[in-house]
Order: sequence, then C-alpha cells, then structure tokens
Amino acid sequence: MNLFLLSNSWKGSFSAKRGNELLRQGLSFLKEAKFSSFPMADGGDGTIEAVESVLPGRRMRAQTVGPTFDTRVTSEYFLSGNTAYLEGARTCGLALAKGRRFEETTTYGIGQQILDARKEGARKIVVGLGGSASNDLGVGMLSALGMHFFDFEGREVLPTTGSIVRIASFERGALDSNVRPLSFAVLSDVLSPLLGPDGATRRFALQKGARREDLPLWEKGHERLVNLFEEGSERHTDRIPGAGSAGGLGYAFLQFLNAKMRMGASYLFESYQLDSIIVAGDIIVTSEGRIDETSRMGKAFGFLEDYALAHGLSFLAFAGEVRIPPLDRRKELFLPLGKGEILTPEEIVERFFRHRTAIEFFLSERESSLL
Repeated sequence: MNLFLLSNSWKGSFSAKRGNELLRQGLSFLKEAKFSSFPMADGGDGTIEAVESVLPGRRMRAQTVGPTFDTRVTSEYFLSGNTAYLEGARTCGLALAKGRRFEETTTYGIGQQILDARKEGARKIVVGLGGSASNDLGVGMLSALGMHFFDFEGREVLPTTGSIVRIASFERGALDSNVRPLSFAVLSDVLSPLLGPDGATRRFALQKGARREDLPLWEKGHERLVNLFEEGSERHTDRIPGAGSAGGLGYAFLQFLNAKMRMGASYLFESYQLDSIIVAGDIIVTSEGRIDETSRMGKAFGFLEDYALAHGLSFLAFAGEVRIPPLDRRKELFLPLGKGEILTPEEIVERFFRHRTAIEFFLSERESSLL
C-alpha cells in the first residue's frame, strides 16, 4: 500500500513539510503502508519551503521595500542553480501590511528582489503570487525593473495601488535591458482574469483593505491602464486565468515580461516528477488547515483531487476544518481533525488515531475494489 503524502502548509501553524511529518505519525497504525513525502504549495505561503525540500540550493536575502514605500524588509528567496524561486508574500504580503492603508501598497520590492537574483546569477525567475497586499497592477514591480509612469501633467508617479488612477503615460525605460537575460514563470493559486466580477479588484480588494464604495474606482483604473498598456501591442493578456492574481501582478508579468502562467500546485507536482512515480492503486493523502469552497478554485487541494479522480486513485484528505463533501465518496474520504480551533501537533496526531476505524474501513473497501 503506497501512500503519497502531499500536505499543504497549515497557514499560521506549520509548513507543508511538517504537515507531512504529522501525516506519517498520525497514520503510523497502517503497518503495511509505505510512505513517500512531497511538500505541496500552490504559489502562496510555503512555496519556497516546498521547493527547497527537494532541490539543491541556498536561501538568499535581499533588502527591499516592503508592502509600502515607508517599510523595509529582508526578503528571502531560494536559488537553485540558475533558477530563483520568490514568494511575493515575503515582500509585499498581507501579513506585512497590517496597519498600512490599502492605497499605499506596492509591489516595488518584488522588482528589487528580481534584480538581486539576477545579480546573483539567476537566469530564470519563478514567482509565487499568493498572499499579496497590493492591487497596483504590478506597476511597482515594473518601476523597480526600470519602467517610468507619468500623470496627466507629465510628472513621474510613485507606483502604488492608489496612484494607478493617475497614470496617463509610461516609458519602458531600462526594463528590457534589465530583464533581457531572464525568463519568468509565475505560480498562481487563483484562476481569476484581471477584470470583472472574478477579477483582481472586485473579488479580492476588500480582503486587502479597500473600501466597498471605492471598488468601481480601482476597477476603472485597471481597465484604463489595460487600454493604455495594450495600445499598439500584440499582447492582450488581461483575460488569461491568473492575470488577476496578486492585485494584477500576474497581468504585469504576462504583458511585459512574457511570463508563463502556471498553477502553483501543478508546477510543483511536475517538478517532483510524480506523474512518473504514482501508479494505479496508490493513494494520495493531503492535509491543510481548512478545506472549503475555495479549495477547488486553483488551490493545491483541488489540483490533487482532480488528479486522483482522473487517474482512478484514492484520495484521503485531512484538515482542521472540512466544509465541503467529496465529489466521489467511493474514491475519497475527507476527515476533519477539529472544528476550526487551533490544534497542536500532538493533538493532530492523536485525532488521526480517533479516525482509525473510518480510515481502515475506507482503505479496506478500496483494496476490495482493486481485486
């Protein structure tokens, strides 16, 4: 019985790697099981930890602007060979922006981090977009990379979320020379286009601190900039799924840096070459803090569930809180380990044992169906 442990991080609690360790401990009563562990992430928190668990390389640190221009952070990224892996949340994430106004937020620090990685020898940049506090359409990052943005009176604009409504023109400046050796891949955990009801502003800006009455202003600002940026261009990228991730940062990567957009979980799954390892009869096991309606909207959980069902595999999922049912109860089992409360690692392992009967019954039924 081969169990592939593919835990996601438990936000605010522990990493995906630690999640896999707890899965292994909690399922230790399965005496005939063989465990293989691969930390998962979907482009948000934990992406660097997941990558560095399987790739050689080293953590790097860059001093950058934080989520606003009056903040500074020591932002980490992971360098493996000539590929640098960045997490946007480590530079301009929601957790770093507490107490800051929505209009002040910027992605400038991500551009600085890209330049630092280039200086250190990177030629490919992989950026996880999840967890951003900004809605600046990536103009902060583009500015750090050499672009210039001007208002209606020709004055250069400080590139923040609040300034996008004042941008009337732009110059590419040193952008092309600064990124010429680089290729880009961006990892998203959402399927949102840039504009519309499921886009960057109308779907995500409220949780970043925007006022509801200002949403039409920010949406119109994005729409106007798309028209400005795409005028005379052969690239029209605002409708691509993921363009709306990180407040439109995904769009900036697609439109100006010719980036390849990938779903984060899919990218890691392929990086681990799991498609060539997992075979019929194997079991995919995952865990995270909460499984709910959003878990099937570009997240690691949804990717793993889809993969398991498409390949006839059994899928076993654990979470602190479970709010959705399986799509196929014959092939899937979702078990809550609590009721939304914060659990210690010891409590999590103990609650696996509480579910021992249900787990063993599910696996025995699965074994019968394979005969």
